[in-house]
Amino acid sequence: MKSYIGILGSCATGKSTRLNMFIEYLDDIAGIPYETHDYTFTKKGEQVTIKNAGRSYANGIYIVGNKTKAGNWVGADYTFGRLGDKVSIYEFMEKATEMNDKFIVEGYFAVGGGFLRPDALAFMFDRVSQYYFLYDTLEQYVERTEGRTEKTWTERGKDPAKSAGWKSNQSFTSGMKKSIAGCRAVDQITKVDYTKSKHYFIDEFKDLV
Repeated sequence: MKSYIGILGSCATGKSTRLNMFIEYLDDIAGIPYETHDYTFTKKGEQVTIKNAGRSYANGIYIVGNKTKAGNWVGADYTFGRLGDKVSIYEFMEKATEMNDKFIVEGYFAVGGGFLRPDALAFMFDRVSQYYFLYDTLEQYVERTEGRTEKTWTERGKDPAKSAGWKSNQSFTSGMKKSIAGCRAVDQITKVDYTKSKHYFIDEFKDLV
């Protein structure tokens, strides 16, 4: 059974941090071997290769993206961003799942599109799961972003309610409702509190390992 797992949501909610912890668990604790996947495709008549497009693990897990030199994980915002369009992304996903039955992708810009919701992916995957990292209130967003930047919105001279980050939170919330509406019985949509442990996905994905 082929499974798609999408990790998406608002900025500064710790999506990639939690996925990175799961990857480190696969590498250092579980000791699952993997191969780095370079992907070549045709774009505007030219051959393009995306280096380190993802990791293919020996237990059937494929994770989109790669580690930076600083040790952080960069997912769909790198790989899907390079692919650039729905058709190319679908072709990439089909290739990646030829030898892997569990496809995991995390991102901010590239994973929230309608073509990656459960109803749209039903032709390719037997089960679709999405994990939405969202803020419930503007106050939560302000607290989190001020903690990350070490500057208040007042000091920055900006209104958080009008910021791109808060507007994207509203957009992701709307997208989650559409995903729920398009679910099959086997699909799963989960709203994740941004204060969850950084080991959240180690526990959540233990059955995949």
